Amino acid sequence: CKGVLELLPRHCPGLLEAQVQLARCAYLAGNMDAAQRKAADCLRLNQGCSDAHLLTAHIFLLQNRPGPAVQSLESAMSHDFGVRESPQYVIISAKAAMMEKRYEDAAAMMEKR
Repeated sequence: CKGVLELLPRHCPGLLEAQVQLARCAYLAGNMDAAQRKAADCLRLNQGCSDAHLLTAHIFLLQNRPGPAVQSLESAMSHDFGVRESPQYVIISAKAAMMEKRYEDAAAMMEKR
């Protein structure tokens, strides 16, 4: 699967979905540096790619960087307000709040859903 995903961007560099899937593949393989680079590539192609913003936010959380994670979430939401309803957005928001020791906010975020 990874091999096919690597071929697609070479032959169709503007195919954003292939770039996003390649970033997710790197993330799932545990290669956070590659995942972050590929997500940044996606955002260079299209700043409004909410999937790339969400992936970037998740990577920032894994790096114990809740501030940049929240900024990535805000960017995702500014380009696609509907992303706010996604489970991934809610979970990342709640985890960031917990890392910032805002436990009541985190609980409230999870209870709303």
